[in-house]
Amino acid sequence: MSEQNGFTWEIDVPLLSNRWMWLDWAKVLGWTYLIMTGLMALIFAASGDAADVLPFLWIFALVVGGLALFGLLVMGLFFGNRYRMRFTVSEEGVLAQTLDRRAKFVNRLPVGGAALIAQSREEESFPWQAVATAHPYPRQNVVILRNRWRRLMILHCPSQDFPSISAYVQERLREEGVAVRSQRNPLPLRLLWTALAVLACLPLFSMPYPLELDLFLPILLVCFALATVWLSRFMGVVVLGATLYAIIITLVGGFQVRQAEFFSSLGSYTAFAWMDPGEWAQLALTLAGLLLLSFLSIQALRGRLPSMLEQDASGE
Repeated sequence: MSEQNGFTWEIDVPLLSNRWMWLDWAKVLGWTYLIMTGLMALIFAASGDAADVLPFLWIFALVVGGLALFGLLVMGLFFGNRYRMRFTVSEEGVLAQTLDRRAKFVNRLPVGGAALIAQSREEESFPWQAVATAHPYPRQNVVILRNRWRRLMILHCPSQDFPSISAYVQERLREEGVAVRSQRNPLPLRLLWTALAVLACLPLFSMPYPLELDLFLPILLVCFALATVWLSRFMGVVVLGATLYAIIITLVGGFQVRQAEFFSSLGSYTAFAWMDPGEWAQLALTLAGLLLLSFLSIQALRGRLPSMLEQDASGE
């Protein structure tokens, strides 16, 4: 521990008694439940069996509850309710490093992308210019650093050094953390684009006969449209390709000449020729949604709408 050039300390971070850990775990499980049940609700609603989704809601609730119990056992038995970390606050910024050998062992298990993400988070650092606010919690000896819209880091401090560390962090923010506080919160715009993307995809699930789309296509569009907004703007390439494909097969299906099977006197016909005003309105909503998705993707690919993850990583 050094006050002249900042502070460096090692500490055992509590797990089961850590309310911020439980809040993060609840967010992960909650979003998992909402995303999975939302997709299932869309699938069942599109197939006309919306009432059948209720048993799956209970099944997913039991799965999420099982994951919560499993997490409790892992934190209590495997980690022993302790997680060893090293923190550094200096003129350059803040640094958090994982020292716990059990955590590093788990992070290196061959479980694909999850392991890579976990390994990348074993050492996290932020300059003061990326920090908007610092909230001290003296009872828990914790200082929480936030940017414009989310929590960046939790500094778990030794009780005897908490006042000095908290004062040092506040002083560094007053001197260097000005730029990010003057910027607007990007979350409302991303929530708006999320709502528009979902609304744009909804008409695809109920196209009039015989122009119905394969269920895979609207689900693909929903997933990649949301990924464009939140994860990577380059996901917009898939959205553009899928929207173009949907428009082409709709036009081909609408102009395709068909033979009447039960009323031979009608001869041949096209789907567009037999659509009523309600079906035309539904088709117009579908095409409007596809155009909106295309606009969203083009704006993202041109850099005018970077994903939330990309904008947060760049600190813009």
